[in-house]
Amino acid sequence: MRKLRHFHILGANVGEVLDEFNERRGDFRVHEADIVNVQVRSPKGHRIETLRGTEEAQVEVLIFYWAED
Repeated sequence: MRKLRHFHILGANVGEVLDEFNERRGDFRVHEADIVNVQVRSPKGHRIETLRGTEEAQVEVLIFYWAED
């Protein structure tokens, strides 16, 4: 049975978040045709780890997709 699932990802910018998601999409077993919606919004006071240390997150990305369970 298919279920609607989502990934919630915080990042420095949208491009980096989507690039990383696309690189790892196979690990998550998410096919492009299964993606229903992508939402981008401003995060509320979240910090993230980067190569430069801890920084304030600039974007919050939600990716909704259909999954087989």
